Amino acid sequence: NGNTSGLTYGNTTVGGSVRRTGGSYGGLGGIGSAEPTVAMVYGSFRDPNEAGSGGGSDLGPAGGGGGLIRITAQSVVLDGQLLANGTDGSTYGGGGSGGGIKITTVSLSGNGAIRANGGNGQGQSGGGGGGRIALHFSNASQALRTNSHAFGGGGIRSGTAGTVYYQESGSPELLVLDAGEPANAPVGTPLISLAGATNSAVDIHSLTDRRAQFPPGGLVGLILKPNASVNRTFRVISNDSRTLYTDPVDGRLTDVAVVGSPYSTELAVTRLTIRRGATLESWDGDAARRLRTGRLNAQQVELAEFARLTHPAATADSEFGLEWQVGGLLSVDGDSSIDVGGRGYLGGLSGGNAGNQSGRTLGNTAIGGSTRRNGGSYGGLGGVGNAESTVNTVYGNHADPAEVGSGGGSDSGLAGSGGGLVRITAGSVALEGRIVADGGTGT
Repeated sequence: NGNTSGLTYGNTTVGGSVRRTGGSYGGLGGIGSAEPTVAMVYGSFRDPNEAGSGGGSDLGPAGGGGGLIRITAQSVVLDGQLLANGTDGSTYGGGGSGGGIKITTVSLSGNGAIRANGGNGQGQSGGGGGGRIALHFSNASQALRTNSHAFGGGGIRSGTAGTVYYQESGSPELLVLDAGEPANAPVGTPLISLAGATNSAVDIHSLTDRRAQFPPGGLVGLILKPNASVNRTFRVISNDSRTLYTDPVDGRLTDVAVVGSPYSTELAVTRLTIRRGATLESWDGDAARRLRTGRLNAQQVELAEFARLTHPAATADSEFGLEWQVGGLLSVDGDSSIDVGGRGYLGGLSGGNAGNQSGRTLGNTAIGGSTRRNGGSYGGLGGVGNAESTVNTVYGNHADPAEVGSGGGSDSGLAGSGGGLVRITAGSVALEGRIVADGGTGT
């Protein structure tokens, strides 16, 4: 590879991690000391079927992504190691991401280890993101259950945690994000959903939305409903920036959908655990949408040991939120949080709103926003500074908050952005930690 970017999904440098950044697969690569562009995550947490991505470099070799192991056996006795780790980078070369491991067996025994960790960066480079591990079994030793890891690699900035998935026959499935760290990671591992829209074309095993902008490979594993009026679903096995490809085993899309049919997808998992410093970032995978709310259906969600759940910060083109349905218990221990502070509409002179002194407000516009030196408004009015007295009006429903907060205004320095949006419906909530949607601090 004579390019400064690492190879990624589709064995291409297009979309790959650029110089000094780590590769991505189940988790994101860490950013190095140059551009903050890393490859996007891809693949299915239930069915890893890809190798990991390489890091980027502008001097010296970057690490390669971990490979792919898929084993189907009556029984597996593992006292050694199954490894799909990314390799380490160099001073200016990011670590490669972890690769993929899937084991399908009746009996998984032994005291060994299963690893799909990201490679380390060095000096000026970021670590690789963790890979993906999926274990499908009837019974498994406790040692292998607890000794299966997809950690991000270290570096000037670490890669984020990959995914470890357990499906034990007769038991609810479990997805784990585990960073293996005693403090919370500032960058999150993406968990990507897709609300859907109206298709532009449909073929036997593919559905195209020419208005969309999907992350290549990032929607693998979603359950597609190609026609809202027909209760039939298909598993997504691949995608590019405009088209979803489905498993032929599920049948023909053209039996249930025509051009112009409204489509949707579902992201669901029975049990989800985020732990040991891991951060999960939930968002919608269509970058062409203005509203990109992250959605998940689960029966049990646990945040423990410095875990955090969040959504991305708003941009000038998109706003985000969390809309999670938990049929049973959502638990957040005392060291963990659901935190979307400062992730609402941009403040004046901030980020993609750098050309406006006014903060952005409802509709993601600076029109009607709080002007220079004034605070943003949502449920309450922003405070007036020592210049103009114009603040944006309040908005929304006190009984059903469904919007992010507004940014403040500024004429010198960055104004604070509004708080984000958390909407959770759960059978029960055990909250020892925090749920936070604070506004960002101005200057």
